[in-house]
Amino acid sequence: MNGAAALQKALYETLKSDTELIETLGGERIYDQVPPKAAFPYITFGETLSREWNTASEVGGEHFLNIQIWARTAGRKLVLDIAGRIATRLDEAPIILEGHRLINFMLTEVLARNTDGLGSYLGTMRYRVVTEPQN
Repeated sequence: MNGAAALQKALYETLKSDTELIETLGGERIYDQVPPKAAFPYITFGETLSREWNTASEVGGEHFLNIQIWARTAGRKLVLDIAGRIATRLDEAPIILEGHRLINFMLTEVLARNTDGLGSYLGTMRYRVVTEPQN
């Protein structure tokens, strides 16, 4: 498994095991691909960019990934509350990657915006992560 796939799998497992987050979402609404007619709010894994991050002695990967929060009722406040819970969970819980070691994990940006002018909100959490393969 490559570093980006191992990272997404680990983040999914970490988030779905958070009972407070699942309660706020109204169920286990964390998706890679959103099912038709999914209930709001929910979390998706957005765009991921990965590139080599090698040193003279180590092979590694640098990953930029987005976790997205989609909401309708309670709008921006709900999106920001969920983003805060995700940030806390990912900061406190051990993130175990299959076949890789987590070297650096940093939240770089949180953006909340109205997507349609009517009450649909999207929150985007941008992370920068560095991984190395386990030997």
